[in-house]
Amino acid sequence: MYREKSLKKTVSTFRYFLWIIPFILLGIFYVWQHIEIVKSGYCINKLKSERTMLAEENRTLQLNVSSLRSPQRIESIAKDIGLVPSKRWCIVRLY
Repeated sequence: MYREKSLKKTVSTFRYFLWIIPFILLGIFYVWQHIEIVKSGYCINKLKSERTMLAEENRTLQLNVSSLRSPQRIESIAKDIGLVPSKRWCIVRLY
């Protein structure tokens, strides 16, 4: 009799765990999914800020390139090192 009650209790406990296990697994899956979404959000924000920083750096470098290619700057450097503009009759055009 005692053994029969013990067996019924064991079967009842086993059934209880069989009902609980899917809910636990669903809970774990939900938490894992939420953590991954949050990590992805942080990664996206980091990449957006990096993109903004790189766009600003690119704009700065483009301004730097345009100022370095400026004819007025090249002319002032040429004057500083002693170069003079060529005379019109000294220019030879090759066709």
